Amino acid sequence: IRITDLIPGAESIGIYLREVTVAMARQPWLDRFGCVLRGVTLLRTEDGLWWVRDREGCVLPLSMGDYWDLLAVSGGSPVDLAGEWNGDALLPLGVLANGAYRSIGEQR
Repeated sequence: IRITDLIPGAESIGIYLREVTVAMARQPWLDRFGCVLRGVTLLRTEDGLWWVRDREGCVLPLSMGDYWDLLAVSGGSPVDLAGEWNGDALLPLGVLANGAYRSIGEQR
């Protein structure tokens, strides 16, 4: 069994956001949602903002911060990213890259 088979996650941002919508319909007072996004790529725009992009080209903004370490771990390749979505931005907490999980939330 590969570690990637052990960590469940959404295959796209659209699927994940549909899951958030269902959760909010059941419990509208929720304001944070854990997630694992599979196969996302880290992006940085010219204005210094960070994003993750899925295989379909959909993007979510990352919370304010520098994510050069996350980019280095990913090597620019798709990774599985664990985080917390607050409806505005995704706070990265960990990444699965090259068969190993690395916590990144403790550094922030």
